[in-house]
Amino acid sequence: MPPPSTPHETSTDPMMPKPPPTPDEAPRTPGSRAAKTEPCPRALLIGSCCAAACVGVEYGIIYPTMYSYLKSLGGRPALLMGVASAAFSLTKTVGFVPFGALADRVGPRIPCTLLFMVACMGNLYYYAAKSPRDVVAARA
Repeated sequence: MPPPSTPHETSTDPMMPKPPPTPDEAPRTPGSRAAKTEPCPRALLIGSCCAAACVGVEYGIIYPTMYSYLKSLGGRPALLMGVASAAFSLTKTVGFVPFGALADRVGPRIPCTLLFMVACMGNLYYYAAKSPRDVVAARA
C-alpha cells in the first residue's frame, strides 16, 4: 500500500483542518448561482441612472410644482397636496412587500421594469390631469 500523499487522507482527527473543496464539490449557495445570472455592470449602471432620473423627476419637478398646479386646477391646494403626497407614500409602502417578494422569486429585473412603467404612466397622468382628483389619483 502506497503512503498517503497528504495528511488529510488518513487523518480522522476532527480538529485537523479540511482541504478546500474542489469546484465540483463546492456547495451551491444562492449567491454563487446569482452571480452567473446577474446583469453586467454596464446594465446595472444604466438601470441605476434610470432610477435616479425617476427619483429626480418625483422630487425635483413634481413636488415643487404640485401646489401651484393644484391651485390652477381649483380646489384647496394645501389639503390636496397633503392627500396626494400621503397617497403616494402609502401606495409605495404597501407595494414594497408584494413586489419585494416577487423580486425574490423571479429576480429584480421584471418587478423593476414593471414599476418603472407604472411610475412613468403616473407621471404622464399627473401632467394630463384635468382636476385635482386626477392629481391625487396620479400620485397614488
